[in-house]
Amino acid sequence: MRMTNRLAKHKDNYMLFMRVYTAPFTNNQAERDLRHCKIKQKISGCFRSWQGILDYCNLRSFLDTAKKRGERLMDSLRSLISPGVPAGQ
Repeated sequence: MRMTNRLAKHKDNYMLFMRVYTAPFTNNQAERDLRHCKIKQKISGCFRSWQGILDYCNLRSFLDTAKKRGERLMDSLRSLISPGVPAGQ
């Protein structure tokens, strides 16, 4: 019953990709972005500390953003460590 209510309430959003061609067809990108955290959690069983979670999420976010921008990951990390050196140098 809840699913049908939600579909009725948000019907314009479910078929948005048919009217707005730049809208993504699925939310696969969001799911792919979260997959790393779930796999890490499954393999390790858990995160050891709250700070570990924050550090892991910050690093993954930085690397995913660099990847989406088409930057080389090692250059991005190098520029993070040595801010005065431009990426690719």
